[in-house]
Amino acid sequence: MSAPGRRVVPVAAALFCTFGCGLPTTGPVDAGIPGTGILRPAASGQPASVYVYLIDERSLIAVPRTTPGDGGPQQALNLLLAGLMPEDRRKGLVTAVPADLVAARVTSDGGVIRIDIPTAVAQPTKPAVEQIVCTVTGARVRSKASPAATSVPSPRPVVTISAPGWRLEQLGCGSADAAP
Repeated sequence: MSAPGRRVVPVAAALFCTFGCGLPTTGPVDAGIPGTGILRPAASGQPASVYVYLIDERSLIAVPRTTPGDGGPQQALNLLLAGLMPEDRRKGLVTAVPADLVAARVTSDGGVIRIDIPTAVAQPTKPAVEQIVCTVTGARVRSKASPAATSVPSPRPVVTISAPGWRLEQLGCGSADAAP
């Protein structure tokens, strides 16, 4: 290699290390509530469609599921807690939600969704909290919208998750502070 080439390589390596590959290190960016434009509330007596949020490499991805009932936050959370489907695994999707949250109960009071875990469990990781919060807030928006709605209701719901020994409050889908 020529002398100028030997000088270019270290400079290029230093620039790459300094600026990386251009991926921000800010964590999740507040981009609003989960997408709700495709799935609508089910007609009476019909299965509902909801999104559960799984992890695709480094980001959350909405995956549609069908559930009996109104497709509200409890049904959506139950589907998330049920784990991955075979097609999710084939697509390389993963979940950070621990298996011991199966008894979680969801209630809603106005703009606040509460998730109560009756047994002592470890506090979920940030990716798990993001999956849970986006799943229940997305289901709440769809279950409260009319079938003909084309816009997203406001204000954005917030979530509280609690179990014996810990409590997470004021959580929102897409917010950088959505977890401990």
